[in-house]
Amino acid sequence: MSKKKVERCSFCGRGSDQVDIIMGAGDAYLCADCALTVSQYVQDIFGEDAVKIHKGAAGRGDAKGAQEKLLMTPKEITAFLDQYVIGQDDAKKFLSVAVYNHYKRINSPKSDELELEKSNVLIVGPTGTGKTWISMAMACQAKAHREDIQISAGTQEEDLEGKYIVDDRPDAKAPYRFVEGPLLRAYSTIGCPVTIQEVNNATPGIASCLNKYLDGTSQVTVNGKVYHRHPNFVAYLTMNPGYEGTETLN
Repeated sequence: MSKKKVERCSFCGRGSDQVDIIMGAGDAYLCADCALTVSQYVQDIFGEDAVKIHKGAAGRGDAKGAQEKLLMTPKEITAFLDQYVIGQDDAKKFLSVAVYNHYKRINSPKSDELELEKSNVLIVGPTGTGKTWISMAMACQAKAHREDIQISAGTQEEDLEGKYIVDDRPDAKAPYRFVEGPLLRAYSTIGCPVTIQEVNNATPGIASCLNKYLDGTSQVTVNGKVYHRHPNFVAYLTMNPGYEGTETLN
């Protein structure tokens, strides 16, 4: 008699012989416990109405409907930031309009004649003025996970896009597996805001890597695999004034 194949949850690693329920799609599996954890995480991030909103959008066959319901006006975004950021009134107004326009572009109907591209935000100011904090507040406003990248002279492309590591999982099919970096995760896999700090420290190689994600293209290719830009991806770039090094960035 052939031995029954044990399917393992892609999140916790437990096998189908260790859990009550496990579901699969392709090579990925999810046990009931992890499904509940993911459901709770979504509610914690997007609120209790998230399920209702997404069900309503799905019922209309309109995935964009959920995003439009969550879209705030620049005035509402500024009012939200006022709760977390003291002063910086001009910066909050400019940022609120920029972020609103970003999601408005993403939600606009596609046209064969005109393509409205996404936008990035460059925040310039001395140390201690709240550049990072205000980007964190914007992620909180969007009820989204946020990736944070600190650029230094030693930053490598693999620190942004990902690298291969030894795959020591029991069901590994190859000796190595690719682990996505924070920039690639924010751009495609997760689809979330990313704060790229001190871009003035970017070397020519890192600047070239960043430009792939910031120039408005709808997809990038990493290790032969194509990754599509997520609608919720937006980049906040910070730098201190008076520094050189950002002229190679779009």
